[in-house]
Amino acid sequence: ACLRSGGALRWRWALKRYCDTLEGAALSDLPPKDQLKTIELPTLILAWKTDVQHPVETAKMLHATLPNSELHIASTYEEIEDFPRLMTDFLRRCTE
Repeated sequence: ACLRSGGALRWRWALKRYCDTLEGAALSDLPPKDQLKTIELPTLILAWKTDVQHPVETAKMLHATLPNSELHIASTYEEIEDFPRLMTDFLRRCTE
């Protein structure tokens, strides 16, 4: 969707920033589950099945642990392309 709407450069930039963030996250440890359960802020979890650094099982565990989370798991590149829309929709709902 983003590539078709003329936003290819913006998508590449967003993808690089997202990948940089994930690389940083891969170097850190998650807090214990009992601490995660206390986070009440809305949380959007985006994952994709072929991400070797961040297994889908981790995303599922976070979703099950965080009380106000939303999980989207992409299986195809087209579904990954939809992440910017999912983020925008999520942020819009959080600010209503």
